[in-house]
Amino acid sequence: MSGQPLRLNRYLASAGHGSRRKCDDLIRSGRVTVNGGIVTDLATRVGSADAVAVDGLACRTPERIALMLHKPKGVICSKVDLSDRPTVFQLLPAGLPQLFYVGRLDVDSEGLLLMTNDGDLAERISHPRNKLPKVYEVLLDRPFDLKLRAALLRGVETEFGFGRMEAVDLLPGPRVRVVLSQGLKRQVRLMFRKVGFKVAGLRRTQIGGLKLGALKPGQWKMLEARDLRALDAMDLGAVVADRPEAPAASAPRRAAFGRKKSLKSRHTDLEQAGRRGRGLLRPKARSTGAKPGRRFRPGA
Repeated sequence: MSGQPLRLNRYLASAGHGSRRKCDDLIRSGRVTVNGGIVTDLATRVGSADAVAVDGLACRTPERIALMLHKPKGVICSKVDLSDRPTVFQLLPAGLPQLFYVGRLDVDSEGLLLMTNDGDLAERISHPRNKLPKVYEVLLDRPFDLKLRAALLRGVETEFGFGRMEAVDLLPGPRVRVVLSQGLKRQVRLMFRKVGFKVAGLRRTQIGGLKLGALKPGQWKMLEARDLRALDAMDLGAVVADRPEAPAASAPRRAAFGRKKSLKSRHTDLEQAGRRGRGLLRPKARSTGAKPGRRFRPGA
């Protein structure tokens, strides 16, 4: 914890008790004590010398960590599955602090998943008001008709709400690259269904300035302190433009489900992501250019 006093909800979020909103609920309900006394004032600030507890259990802020995981198809975003399907947590080594995922992917989708123990960071990234762009590669059942792009940019009604795309660009074959700033359930699949297409494969490749890069399904890499500082400072409304990647170090080894592995993994290049306006490209609603991308198969 820094030397500066923090608002109590932020302190609780950094200790792994969820988003600031959830921590506000903990405070209001009288479940939080500071130095032995119940505190319900949301404006309360605490410092490193204060003893904070939730439901009588001492609350300590662990080292803040975040990691990027390439979630494979067929793996679910959950702690436990009653059908005994593999979960994202089984891809990680034992000994990590309690983590939660930011922006779930459904079982049939793959790609970039951010996991952290920092509730404040998770809320900033996932809250709809921040409109954080997320980039997906979509494999369709047939080549996309550009005449339908305008409808997706304007938006269509789905069973989970009104959805719109920020950008829709063609890729080689029956594939497209889309940018979303919403987080509706199964948004990409339902929007393409509305215009007559079936999604055969879906991969998330980017969340704000975080890029999937060369991570293979099941692989992960820890973000270092400077990466976290870049996340704290980065423009949440921007998407990092494609650029050549630096030569990669040895790829992280894929762990079998439940098997321990080293916390060491190669570093992701994020230092530029925190510099506003440098190397950043805001998605355009009516982009016309299409960059060729790497081919992929569903579940690859």
